Formats: sequence, C-alpha cells, structure tokens
Amino acid sequence: MGKKNEKSRGKLSQNKRNELKILSDAILLKSREMSNDPNHEFEIYNEIYNLLERIIKVESEVKLPFKSSRSEKTIENFIDWCANEGAKFDKIELKNIPDYGLGLVSKKSLKEGEIFIVIPDNMIFSYSKIENSIPDVLKQKIFSDCPLSENMSNVKLALALMIERMNSQSKFKPYFDVLPNKFSTVLYYTPTEMKELQGTLAFTSALKQVKYIIAQYAFLYKYIMVATNENDSVMEELRDNFTYEFYRWAVSCVMTRQNIIPKNDDINESVLIPAWDMANHTNGDINTQFNNETHQIESFSMKNFQVGEQVTIAYGNRSNLDFLIHNGFVFKENTNTDLFVKLNLNKSDPLFEDRLLLLKRIGLNDHQNYKISPELSDELLGFIRVFNMSEEQLTDWLKAEEIDVKDLLKQNLDFGKSFEIKIFQSLLIRVKILLKLYPTQLNDDIALLNSGNLSKIKLMLVQYRVIEKTILVNVESSLQNKLKQLNGH
Repeated sequence: MGKKNEKSRGKLSQNKRNELKILSDAILLKSREMSNDPNHEFEIYNEIYNLLERIIKVESEVKLPFKSSRSEKTIENFIDWCANEGAKFDKIELKNIPDYGLGLVSKKSLKEGEIFIVIPDNMIFSYSKIENSIPDVLKQKIFSDCPLSENMSNVKLALALMIERMNSQSKFKPYFDVLPNKFSTVLYYTPTEMKELQGTLAFTSALKQVKYIIAQYAFLYKYIMVATNENDSVMEELRDNFTYEFYRWAVSCVMTRQNIIPKNDDINESVLIPAWDMANHTNGDINTQFNNETHQIESFSMKNFQVGEQVTIAYGNRSNLDFLIHNGFVFKENTNTDLFVKLNLNKSDPLFEDRLLLLKRIGLNDHQNYKISPELSDELLGFIRVFNMSEEQLTDWLKAEEIDVKDLLKQNLDFGKSFEIKIFQSLLIRVKILLKLYPTQLNDDIALLNSGNLSKIKLMLVQYRVIEKTILVNVESSLQNKLKQLNGH
C-alpha cells in the first residue's frame, strides 16, 4: 500500500467517525425493509439516499487517493506498459470514440476469426496477483475474516482494487490511470434520475441494486472501524481512505469490467483484463478465450473489420435491462429483446392449491419471472394455461401421467379455440396494464430523445424506456393479431 498523505487526503476526527457509524447503522436497518410495491421501494431508496448524502458530506474532506486521467499522456503510458508486459495488439489501437469513450480501433484489416489482441496472465488484475504483496494483517482481516469478501468474489475484487489503487508504486498503476473516474451505473443516479425508470421493469432491479451496494458499504465501514487497532498503521491507512465514493468507484469498475477465468483446475477467479476490457459491445457470440496452455487471453475478430473501424466484442447474449443495471449503458441495436415479468397465482383463488400443484409438476412455481415477447415462451404458455384452467380441466390434468403433463409446455397443444382466446386475452390484459404503468407515453419519450437536450444519464434512461415500451407494444400487437385470427377476422 502507498504511503499515507493525511494532509492532502484529510483524516476524519473521532466524532465524525462516530457519526458515520450511526449513519451506517441507520442504513443497515433501513436496507432490511422489503416491499413488493415499487413505489414503496422507491420511498425506502429515498430514505437511504438521504442518509447516504449525509455520509458523503461527512467524508467530503477525505479526497480520493487517486485521480485517473484519460489524457494522451496516460493513454500513451498505458500502451507502453501493455507492450512491456507482453501484450500483443499491433493490429489495433486505443482511441477515444464519440458516444463510446475509449475503444479499440483497427490499424490493419482484420478477418473474421483472426486473433487481434493477446493479454498475458501477468497483466491480468485479481486478488491472487497482489496477494503476496498485501500485508498479513490486511490478508487476515479483510480477505479471510470479513464475511463479505470471503463469500463474494466481486466484493473481494473491489476491495483488492481499492487496496492496490492506494499503492502509488503499483505495477498496475498505468492501467488504473486510464480507468474512468466516474461511471453511469445505477450507483451514480440521483433520485431524480432514478425516477426516470418509474413504471419500467428495470425500476425495482435498479432500486435493489443500489440499496444492496450502499448496505455493503455500511457493513464494511463498520467492520473496518472495529478491525482497526490504534497501532495498526496498515489498517489505519485503509480506514482513513475507505469512503463511499471510493467504494462506489471500485464496485463500478468491477460491475462493468470483471470477467471469470480459471485460477487452477478447480477454481475460477474474478479478474480485470487491461486493454481487452476497453473493447465495446455489439451483437454476436463471445469470441474470447483463456488459453490454458499459454496462460493468456486471446480474442478473435467476430467479423471482418476495415482499417479505422471500431473493433467490438460481444459481452454475451444479455438484455438491455441487464446492461443498464450492471454495465451502465443500453445498446439500441440489441438483438436480445427479452423482458421478464413476474407472474403470480391468486392466493385467494379457491383452486390455488390445485393450480400450484400442477405448476410444480411442469417445473414452474407461482412467483417466478417469465419471458414475455412476441414469440411466447414455453414456460409462459404453461403458466398462463394453468392460470386460466377451469376446475374440471385442472382435475383432468392432475390425473395425467408425468410424461403427459409436460405437454402443457408445448406450443402446439390444442386446447380448443375458446380456451386459446381466453389465455391470449389474459396475457393482453397483463401487457396493457404494464404499458399503463409508465408515467410517460412512447411518443413523448421519442420526442424527448429528439430534443437533444438531455444529460448523459437521462438520455440513457429515456433510451431504455423507449426500448422497453417498444418491445411491449410489439407484444401487444402480436397478441391482438393472434386474437383476430382466432376470432376469424
């Protein structure tokens, strides 16, 4: 760890530390409150955010122990460091790309399937890479005794990143210097920005993610305070620098950049992969591998790239909700249009127990998320069929053999026209309810996007709303067409 510099970073008085402990206790207590109502969950979030603002104010005199800069000089230093560490990337270069930030650009024409970047194992950042240089007291108290870092690989990586970032002599400093100072993850939203997601399927997920990370900070703050002895200079340095701003930064680095690679034959490890992690996302198959023989990351060109073209990779077949919550962006051209809606049986229904039993027999339950799209999934069809069955139908299907009852998940199962109309009508009603939950209309959001007068985060959130609403409108249209066909129109 780096030398302490209390004059430039600030050091909190004991009174302020006690105030932070009280605020952390209040956050931990409030974060235990749960609700199935998104609006109530938003109220809980606002109360936690108010406590957090007080924490940030108290910690404001403690400056971050670093300041990254994506200047030409730091980018040049980073590229030199990569080359010295053995990275192979002569076919590409690192450039600032409009609307993307840093990205990879082709210096030579690339053919599909051609390796365009190789990152050796010694360049990859992880806890195990710095473990031997971490003082024993930190290894014991932070990485062995602390339940969060011991049981959660992402927390462990975030704490390792914080500890190494404080080391001004770190081997990884050139990499750290080009990491963003700030992110567009949910952790950086204001309550006003968070409210832009109201009515969306992402709203509850975003609220819970923020509440979860703030509670992590509160727990870790208290843990570090208790674990620090008066004569323990190493733990004191961590305590003096551990702030919400610093933890939020580290967590966002991990959320947006972490990957899993094999540590040995039986164990995988969460890591950060310098240079390769500057590549932006596009649709396609994952085209990167860890070569166990050469112990290096190899990434293959997913298509032909011309000179000067941005070289992209696929982050996986993930939805825009997933990208928004965990990566801080939305991808307008995303071919994954999956939306998941939580559907429940009515517990006051006299046939609730029978419906639940039948659902379990086909591998479903009464409180899970179902994919909703113009092409209805087998699981959604199974649920909606059981949900709409009459008592007589339920009785008959409960008598069926195990092999036959699985037919409820088949797309071409013939229930008769009247029942088909019934299930599609019930789905259509559900979709219409979802569309009515939005405070704004689709056309209003499109007009807002065209206004060109939005902050970066608000622009992203409105883009997400447009994408989600468009998917639901397409599902609504598909269901309406199915009903017209069934009704003979």
